[in-house]
Amino acid sequence: MNSIISGGSPTTGPGALSQRLTALADQAAQAASDVAGNYLLEPSSTPAADLARGATQATNVRHGVSNLMQDIAIHGGDEGLTAAFRSISDLDDGLAALHGGVLVGDATAPGLATAILDEAAPKAAGELFKHAAESLRGVASLAHFEHLGGLESSVLDDAIRLGLRL
Repeated sequence: MNSIISGGSPTTGPGALSQRLTALADQAAQAASDVAGNYLLEPSSTPAADLARGATQATNVRHGVSNLMQDIAIHGGDEGLTAAFRSISDLDDGLAALHGGVLVGDATAPGLATAILDEAAPKAAGELFKHAAESLRGVASLAHFEHLGGLESSVLDDAIRLGLRL
């Protein structure tokens, strides 16, 4: 079995993991932006569509995070990868809260219009986005692990700033 540290496979090697983490961060930032940018901060004429896009992005990121966690569990084993697993688990928890709490589980649900008009929704969304941002920063902190390809935290910080303006 290939080890992530010694090079791994084309999808689990150091460079590949770095790219996958960056792509997941970009997707997560976009999911937040679809809701925070278009609904909370700059109300659009299509809030339901914005929420639907956010829900889809959050679901896609959760699947990507789940796959990445499995690869780390299978191919890894050192202390650095254990820390990576914990940070990515935190990100998954944040996305679950984002998807289930703010987006009512399914953006096509009948109660969506009520949720959009609910005065508490922006505050709840803000808290969940902050949690997701903290989780992303946790993933960014993995930059010093050489076996993750030297992922630069500035890349993820930029994604956070662009997608989570709270």
